[in-house]
Amino acid sequence: MGGVIGAVSGKFVLLATGLLVSASIERQPLRARIDPGSEASVVSQRAADRIDKDGRPHPPGSVLQRSRPMLIALSAGTFPVDALPVARAPLESDVDFVIGRDILGSHVFALNFRSRQLRMVLPYEYGNATRRLVRVDLTPAPDGSWNFPASIDGKPVSAALYLSGPDRAATASASGAALLTLASGAATLSVPNAAREALPDARRRIVLNLGAFEGRYIVIDLPHRLLWIDPRARA
Repeated sequence: MGGVIGAVSGKFVLLATGLLVSASIERQPLRARIDPGSEASVVSQRAADRIDKDGRPHPPGSVLQRSRPMLIALSAGTFPVDALPVARAPLESDVDFVIGRDILGSHVFALNFRSRQLRMVLPYEYGNATRRLVRVDLTPAPDGSWNFPASIDGKPVSAALYLSGPDRAATASASGAALLTLASGAATLSVPNAAREALPDARRRIVLNLGAFEGRYIVIDLPHRLLWIDPRARA
């Protein structure tokens, strides 16, 4: 994965299917979905045909590759990739590019849920971007979620974060408003859309999703398995 060449900023839309942003590959504008639950980034067959203008077919499961690295742009920022798989199954009608953990694991992103702005954080910006934020250590789980330390009423709980969309918890039984303490008491979140999921060993865990950060500013640093949260929620 190549390094980032410029800063990135742009509006995002938070939907049940994930985080939708504008992007381009080789200057071909695309609608992209950021999905940390997907291990690999993929492009649609129609996008591959538009990007590679040599007329070669790009059947599902093939690889989009050119004679030089392809340039991906997320608003004002760009970075190169050598190849991208073509999706084996059709993507959603309004999505041509799914950005998975292979890309997200190489870059740091800031999300401002107040202004609906996404920005790529460059290494020299990291200190300022995370200043006054609460650090939360993340541990990856096999299902694409991220476990993190938390407690409710002073009691440790098993907690998981799903970054793929806002409605992951809606499928579990609602627990009502909960005051969740993250990072060993460093910050609290009142999470009305938290849910309690049953685990195979009869324990329960708290499930959060991106909707839990409404009104906040966060930094997602998957390369270092960190989540940074502004403790101040604003309308």
